[in-house]
Amino acid sequence: MGFKDFLNVYEFESKLLGSGQVVKYKPITTTELKKLLVYENETNPINIEKAFDELITSCVISEGFNVNDLLLQDRHFLIIELRKASKGDIYEFTFKCPKCKSDNMTGINFNDFKVVKKLENIDNKIEINKDTALYLDHATRGNQIEAYDKIDTKQGMTQIKTDMALHSIATYITGIETPDGIEKDLTLDDKLFIVSKLSFKTFDKIKKWTADNDFGIDMTYNIKCVHCDFVSEKQEMDISSNFF
Repeated sequence: MGFKDFLNVYEFESKLLGSGQVVKYKPITTTELKKLLVYENETNPINIEKAFDELITSCVISEGFNVNDLLLQDRHFLIIELRKASKGDIYEFTFKCPKCKSDNMTGINFNDFKVVKKLENIDNKIEINKDTALYLDHATRGNQIEAYDKIDTKQGMTQIKTDMALHSIATYITGIETPDGIEKDLTLDDKLFIVSKLSFKTFDKIKKWTADNDFGIDMTYNIKCVHCDFVSEKQEMDISSNFF
């Protein structure tokens, strides 16, 4: 064996929380990290998500794997597992205490985050009115990409993020029920049209459904100052190029 063979012996595997699929992968190398750092100053979140797709694809070694087939929650879980395999379970960072103004070095253990399992036998029907109902299901990365491709990325960043939120809602829609029957063969344009016509009440119902049926790793945490009694409000860890 040559020295190159000894550099490719590290393999890991994880069982995805949603699909139950076992995925095999290798740690992120300096080559993959270098590609990711190209996006370090990228502000468009759509492009950042594409960078993570490239990273996942380059690290996963399971035969027949396609990142587009991943449920969004499983994709998020896999990114965290890649980070753990590559740099360990602890994420270290510094922050300045807003109360005493002192600098803090702190660390978060990924294994301390709460893991929420995917619910079985989900009720995927929500009523719009007495004659109409929507059917919902978890979306895949492929669904999300298709929806994001419809967004005009030449807009301002605020509008892009607003469109991302609305288009994401569309990816959850799998069918609509009317007095004429149930229509399951909906195009993305059909789903976006439905979203554009939703009342605030129905929109809130969909948001509640996505929250109630969400699963994966809850990456919210508090920051505590070691020099005073300051404790931050709950905040969610930002997954960006700096995450690695």
